[in-house]
Amino acid sequence: MKIKRIGLLFALALMVFQAHAEERVAAPLPTEEEAIATLQSDAGWEAKHMACRALRQIGSAKAVPALAALLLDDTLSHMACFALEPMAFPEAGAALRAALPEASGAAQAGIAATLGARQDTASVDALAGLVAASDPMVAHAAAGALGRIASDAAIESLLNARGGSAGIAIDEALLAAAQRRIAAGDHAVAAEISAALLVSDGPVHVRLGAFRLHAFAQPDAAPTQMIAALAGDQPAFRDMAGQIVAETTGTAATRAYAKALADLPVAGQAPLLRGLGDRGDAAARKAVLAMLESPDATVQLAALHAAGKLGKPSDVGTIAAFLDPPDTAEASAAAAALRGMPGGSADAELAAAFAQVSPGVQAGILSVLTDRMAPEAVTLAVAQASAAAVEVRHAALNALLQLAGPAEMPVVIAALQSAEDNAERALAAKVLNTVAGHHKDAVLPLILDAEAQASDEVQGILLRALGYVGTPAALDAVVARLDDAEARGEAVKVLAGWSTRDAAPELLTLVKSGDADVQDAAFEGYVRLARGVQEIPVKEEMLDTAMALAPRKEMKWKVLSVWATVATGKSMSTLLPYLDDPEVEREAATAVIEVARQIATHSDEARNWARECLQAVIDKTSSESIRGRAGAQLEKIS
Repeated sequence: MKIKRIGLLFALALMVFQAHAEERVAAPLPTEEEAIATLQSDAGWEAKHMACRALRQIGSAKAVPALAALLLDDTLSHMACFALEPMAFPEAGAALRAALPEASGAAQAGIAATLGARQDTASVDALAGLVAASDPMVAHAAAGALGRIASDAAIESLLNARGGSAGIAIDEALLAAAQRRIAAGDHAVAAEISAALLVSDGPVHVRLGAFRLHAFAQPDAAPTQMIAALAGDQPAFRDMAGQIVAETTGTAATRAYAKALADLPVAGQAPLLRGLGDRGDAAARKAVLAMLESPDATVQLAALHAAGKLGKPSDVGTIAAFLDPPDTAEASAAAAALRGMPGGSADAELAAAFAQVSPGVQAGILSVLTDRMAPEAVTLAVAQASAAAVEVRHAALNALLQLAGPAEMPVVIAALQSAEDNAERALAAKVLNTVAGHHKDAVLPLILDAEAQASDEVQGILLRALGYVGTPAALDAVVARLDDAEARGEAVKVLAGWSTRDAAPELLTLVKSGDADVQDAAFEGYVRLARGVQEIPVKEEMLDTAMALAPRKEMKWKVLSVWATVATGKSMSTLLPYLDDPEVEREAATAVIEVARQIATHSDEARNWARECLQAVIDKTSSESIRGRAGAQLEKIS
């Protein structure tokens, strides 16, 4: 029965949706006279549909008779209702009321729904008679209409019909009527309706709706009602009570809830805490903080959530105690509460509490202050980067990762040198590289000074940081390290990964040096730089140079792959001869296919040349799969 009812309601909703969708169709509107004439003619369904749509927007009382004539038409009744619904003419209501008893099925249900949308009080008696109709769609539509009208007579009709065939639809209509009466300021009638539904044996969603409406209809009695529900054994009503606490206001009610909080069962405390937090009334603050001592984890979490919204800066120490142990739900809730606490004074209170708490809490406080972008985070991080506790040192480095500038660089470098393990050293290096990348030459002297005095391992990290600085001055410093036998290997790696073309001449020098230990890395760095060049002539020149210097076939493969990104005649002319070189013909063929694909779009002449080049690939390559790709591309551009 429930499934059938849902299907009926869906059918009604679909009718309304279709009508409104028609209204949005962009088409020139006919005049009212033209639309009326269309309705009175033997025009087809679509034309009359469009006429009804137009009359909804421009129709006057003189359009009512033509629309009324369609109310009993199963195919056009819904459009006639759609047109009549917004018409503020008594003739429109009269036409709908007259058609209601004559119609049946979907048409009758649509007329009933339209009278409800118009809040047509004159139709209450007729609608009341249909609530017991044998057609469930009609009965439900009539009940819904009475709920929307919400007059005394409509409400009385619905109350009298309870227990009848319309079933849940009556109760839902009563809920709608009560909601309308509350909106109109008539709380007494709404309270009567909700009280009647609350004591019924109806479905839980109806009783929950009545419970909610009763609280808004009788706000003075709401605290007693909510507290009783919170102390009860029905989870749905406990959760609804917490939500109502959040949505209502009044300090007297807040105090009543706060007073009851400690005496409630655990199952009721958590929803009330959530409600008090979202309610935002500081009158509940002390009661909420007291619940942080609850032995129940769910209550503690709810109390932490509420404390973040109601607490004062002086409460941050109490909340921060839950930051340790980390990686727990309580620590996450405490951190969220502290992050959301407004005001700079909260930052100061957190910093002041730092010295009195355990290392685990200290790490949590540093993390929170970092997330809050508080100046105190930098001060504490600088002081704690060399702390005895590893979790505090890591928290300090993470703070510096977000907030450090040139002034903090000596602390970062000191942390690099004193790191106890590879993980800590890697974190300090990450901070170093981040600061170097952001502040460039402003930190370059600090890095260079530290490099001269650092251990071999730290020297390598500092040298790599020059690549993040990435300026000409930093490049000069890296090049200078090429003459240092111990630093040469690392310096080559930094050059090979350099981000600007400034490093290209130095890389070429290394390639030409004949030093096998550095030649491959330098060559790959040079080709990588060439790949990123945007100016085509410069890119072609670099690739020509690289191809001439490529020491092995593997190096040539890398260059050929970059030629494939250059869609020019020069590129194609360079690639074609390599089809005859068995060491690189596959890579050259792949590059030719890609260049042909691109240049074929340039002109008819270029397309013809691309065809010739693809045919050359088919004729010369030894790879069946590459021949297949060339053939497929040839077919596309042909």
